[in-house]
Amino acid sequence: VLRADLAPFVFRFGCCIGYALWVCFNIAFFLVNPTGEHNLFYMFCHNGGIAPLIALVLLGGATGADPLANYVFQSKFFRSLGQLSYSQYLLQMPVGIFLAYYLIPDSPAAQERRFDFNPTKPAFLTSFFPLLVLCAYLAQRFIERPYTDWQRHRATSGILGADDKLIAKIEARIAARKRRLEAKAAGIDGDSSSDESSEASSDDESSTSDSSRDAS
Repeated sequence: VLRADLAPFVFRFGCCIGYALWVCFNIAFFLVNPTGEHNLFYMFCHNGGIAPLIALVLLGGATGADPLANYVFQSKFFRSLGQLSYSQYLLQMPVGIFLAYYLIPDSPAAQERRFDFNPTKPAFLTSFFPLLVLCAYLAQRFIERPYTDWQRHRATSGILGADDKLIAKIEARIAARKRRLEAKAAGIDGDSSSDESSEASSDDESSTSDSSRDAS
């Protein structure tokens, strides 16, 4: 959490400012591109054009002083939506394709079950979000939550799965190979040291014999 007393004003109220700019951005988007076609402006928005607004929202939530983050996003409703966010992300395309196939019969892309259709019909726009939330709740309740609970139970009980055993085996082999390389390097160093000692001894012996001959 960032310190609110040291953060600039634009960061302390980043959520409010970011979402206000996001609303203005959407109004400008529909004024510039009322048909929702995948033109250059759409591609700019879709591929990171609103990243500064997202950064403002994140910074506003990190300071802990933004009223939108403290009093709205901390409510039970938005916390529940937050728990469904990953399932919504995964299911948005399947749900959209399914709805478009039945609600946009005049779209070739929808009938071919492709996601590049133009969802402008009111029936699609009004039913997409409720159906997406329902499917996300079912996926989170009956797939994500049981799997998460099982993973937590396995971690606390010390139960190793196939992935854990595989990782442990790989780590053991890496450690064994590292020990062999260290032992081999130590052996080479020992051999070189003994060779140097032998050479030094032979040099001492030769110098001793030379001194004896000179004395005689």
